[in-house]
Amino acid sequence: MKKSPYPIWMHCWYWSVDVVGTIVFWRLAFEYDFFWVFTAFGIALPIWVGLETWSLINGVRDEREEQFQRFYSHPVTSKDAWIRVGTMLALFLGLNTWIFYLLGGIANAAPFFFYPLTNFILSTGPAMLWAERGAKGTREGNSVGLQILILAQVTVTWMPPGLGWWTSVSRYLVDRFRLAGVDWDCR
Repeated sequence: MKKSPYPIWMHCWYWSVDVVGTIVFWRLAFEYDFFWVFTAFGIALPIWVGLETWSLINGVRDEREEQFQRFYSHPVTSKDAWIRVGTMLALFLGLNTWIFYLLGGIANAAPFFFYPLTNFILSTGPAMLWAERGAKGTREGNSVGLQILILAQVTVTWMPPGLGWWTSVSRYLVDRFRLAGVDWDCR
């Protein structure tokens, strides 16, 4: 059985971010005459929600003992795992909706503030899981290729406008962005 490189809680986090993002991007697509970025994200995010759902199904089926055993004194049943997953989905959906609200809500294109920050989850979640598995003497789910891909993704996210993904498509990030804690004025 192949192990996932991502912890189940991370799939729950991204599922909730992408559900809220789907609503936001379709709203923006309608408001801005189906601008291609909003429409592309409106189409892609539900697909991503489906992939996260598939990952959750596989995680509960194949990795529930590893992921949830520390919470139980008995073998983890599928029902136990789904209760944990459902609780995390509800918690993260509420948390991410609240974060979007604090950033100005869906009318303020909050994903352009929030989505780049999700790369911190992308880089730390697998690293913590891999370290935990490494302490048990296994490299299951670890991949040098995936580590390089994560590093490239995080790097491209935070590059200056014209080079970085988010700084290139978002007027919210073009005027000012942070790189290694330094504010760069790009106006």
